[in-house]
Amino acid sequence: MSEKSRDVPRDDPPSVDEDTAKLRLRLNHLSLLELEDRGLVKWDRDKDVVRKAPNFDENQRR
Repeated sequence: MSEKSRDVPRDDPPSVDEDTAKLRLRLNHLSLLELEDRGLVKWDRDKDVVRKAPNFDENQRR
């Protein structure tokens, strides 16, 4: 990540709770390809759609 992109304010909505905030922080550091490789998401590149994979909820508890 370039220094310049870190300075750009983000308009992310607030997290619902602390667990969600922690998950968002962890996921923020992974690319879609990495999430797909770990079985957390299914990425349909043709439709530009990302969905939770069956392992997503199981891994959220870690």
